[in-house]
Amino acid sequence: MSGLPRLFVWMFALLGLALAQNPKGLVLPFAGPGGQTVAHALADGLRVAPPSLTALLIPDLPWRDSYDFAAGRIESLGGARLAREVSGADWLVVGEVGQDGWVTLYLSTPQESRKARFSRLELAQRWLELKLGLKPHPFPGLDYGLEETYQKMSQGDLSVITGSALKGLYKSALEIRQGKAPTPDLEATLPKSLLDFWSNLAQQHLPPAYQALSDFGSGQRPQALEAARKLADGLAYERLAALLIQRSAGQEDWRATARKLAQIAPELPIAWEEVSFAAFDEDQPAEARDALLKALALLPRKPLYWTNLGWAYYLTGDKARSIQASSRALKLGESSPTPAYNLGLAKALYGDLLGARQAYDQALQRDDEQEFKAALEDLAKAKNPLLTYWQGYLSERTGEVAQAQAFYQRFAEANPQHPLAPAARRASRIHLETRISLEKLALQPEGPDARPFRAGEAVFPVVKLEGSPYLMRAPLVTRLLDENDRLLQENRKEIALRPMTAELIEKAPAVTLPKEGRYSLEVLYGDQKLSLSVIAGAPGLTRRLYAAGLQIRDLSDKPLLDEQEMLGPQGDRILLERTAFTLRLVAQFLRDAAKNDPQRQKELQELSKPLPQGPYAGQTVLELMGKAEEKVLRAFFEAATQNPELIGDNDVVNAFVNWLTGGG
Repeated sequence: MSGLPRLFVWMFALLGLALAQNPKGLVLPFAGPGGQTVAHALADGLRVAPPSLTALLIPDLPWRDSYDFAAGRIESLGGARLAREVSGADWLVVGEVGQDGWVTLYLSTPQESRKARFSRLELAQRWLELKLGLKPHPFPGLDYGLEETYQKMSQGDLSVITGSALKGLYKSALEIRQGKAPTPDLEATLPKSLLDFWSNLAQQHLPPAYQALSDFGSGQRPQALEAARKLADGLAYERLAALLIQRSAGQEDWRATARKLAQIAPELPIAWEEVSFAAFDEDQPAEARDALLKALALLPRKPLYWTNLGWAYYLTGDKARSIQASSRALKLGESSPTPAYNLGLAKALYGDLLGARQAYDQALQRDDEQEFKAALEDLAKAKNPLLTYWQGYLSERTGEVAQAQAFYQRFAEANPQHPLAPAARRASRIHLETRISLEKLALQPEGPDARPFRAGEAVFPVVKLEGSPYLMRAPLVTRLLDENDRLLQENRKEIALRPMTAELIEKAPAVTLPKEGRYSLEVLYGDQKLSLSVIAGAPGLTRRLYAAGLQIRDLSDKPLLDEQEMLGPQGDRILLERTAFTLRLVAQFLRDAAKNDPQRQKELQELSKPLPQGPYAGQTVLELMGKAEEKVLRAFFEAATQNPELIGDNDVVNAFVNWLTGGG
């Protein structure tokens, strides 16, 4: 309570003469402990709008992750610049408060972006007044008791505000986002261009950069590309929007746009990141290195920049710095295997055999996207005969056994005295042991064992693969043969093996049993073959419904059959009996309820109208529900097997009614 009078005094000053002095500058909320309080005190001293008010209206940028994507975060030089541009403010300040109490400011004006650090907020205010040519005012002081109040105000919580003038200002800020006109007080408080942004947005008039990205995302490429061509000479955030469109569309001019963006907005790390990509594309590793160093000066803890810097150093021949940069990426928590692969390559070239092995093992353990293929290409491009061992090392652990043996043999023959030669000779003679065994034969890949099968059903063999020392990289092949061993079907599937995989449960491709009878089913993996006998019985309704992914439920959303019943030999009988019971029960309920319920009477009247057409023309839905004849229910479920949307997520009662009336 002790802080509330102070807030009213400040606000009365804001709404009076002090407000008119600087209506075009903005201070955003600060990060860090007490950041809201510090930002509000600074805004008070500079006579500009309170940060909690500004926070309600600062727009997100028109791409995913907004300020974080382009600048790392909004509390940065790049974030300040982008927020100033999109808000139309003459100047904008954002900052952060450190654990030591020091305040870091990020100031953006059309002329410059400046970072400054102060031990006391009074000094920060004086510095800004000098930089911006503002009239000096007394420092208002700090009241940390208002921190939580400011937080809630910046989130649009009007319940913490007392006083009609103050609440009206914040209410107006929220209302203009819904298309209402701003109050005179709000117009006098914030830049006109910021208010116009929301007014235009409410009328569906997007700013050009926002419209261009929206057009591109909705498939209107010609309009988006034409807009991007114009935006490439605009503000920094507009140029970035143009760059994103051009690059996504495969336009060659994205590289020029990236370099121009970096020239006019060197405080944006995304600009230097894009310049580095352009340089890599053009085989200019020195330019990529320099761009990444500038990006790291802005975001020194971004693992991607250290990863790519390590590669740029490698390409420029600086193996020592390549190792340092790649190691830094890993220490910063880079989850991709790329820096570890790069580290392995550099250490292998240095002759650090243990370090190379450790780096490659680390990379292989992280590799979920088969990036080892690029690592093998890098080893080949290095054209160093001593790297042949490491080509074998990666090939062996990623399942390319024959290829690995060839690499090992070549290395051992060319370098018989090398310390790795004995290991290469042993590995070249490695005997791969592979086993395949059946886990289940399923009707759905994730379902239980579904034997015995019926005619027309697809059979999914789920098998266990075991390899020593590792699984080989080979396709899984499923073959279906008739009683005379004639091949009826053959389907194959490439396995996405993670490196160093020794055991895997994998779904082999399905084969379909064409008719009733006995078949042989084979699953092949490398030189291993699993052979099974499969008998196909007469087709069944519930199993086909199950295979289509349908679950039959009553009005209370409870399944009429469980999974075991749907797959079992009595599934059709149980389905028809329980469906008939459910339909009859609902029909009787409607008749009873209609006696005292006008709404039920209307429903009953609709269901009692004779069907005008179809196989059941002249009969009523209520009559068909009450009879629930087996032949009608079979026809309904047969139709659902051909068109699963007939049931979809609906209950069986409404699905049946829709089918009869043609609504399904």
